[in-house]
Amino acid sequence: MGGSGHHEREYEKTYRELARKRRKIEKYVGRILMALLVIAILFSGF
Repeated sequence: MGGSGHHEREYEKTYRELARKRRKIEKYVGRILMALLVIAILFSGF
């Protein structure tokens, strides 16, 4: 079967897209965690 090469390239493209999405999600989650940390510090200060 000679069609495996195309599939490999398709998979690579999908993987790269997923990696880009994951980086965006990680940045977003990091921001939320920082906000929660700040809120926790503020509440422990009161």
